[in-house]
Amino acid sequence: MKIAVGSKNQDKIKIVQDALRELHLDAEVGGAESNSGIVDQPIDKESTKKGAINRAKNAKKLDINADFWFGLEGGLHDYGEGYHLVTYAVLIDKDG
Repeated sequence: MKIAVGSKNQDKIKIVQDALRELHLDAEVGGAESNSGIVDQPIDKESTKKGAINRAKNAKKLDINADFWFGLEGGLHDYGEGYHLVTYAVLIDKDG
């Protein structure tokens, strides 16, 4: 199984590798330089989610031979008591 992560960031690639290993799935995981289409430091969960979706979709365009594409994005969100770290992980299969 081939997985493309929508980033060349080694930490994001390792997160996907570790998650698949925990699920006992054997996969070749690589990164594809994928633009999130959002600001560098999102400060709301909607933008953070959109960035993860964009990364996965762009990875699919860049590496059409993969079986699955991941988009990971971290940001901040103010829940009314100050900002908290939020992260989104998006998985796209061949059907989109």
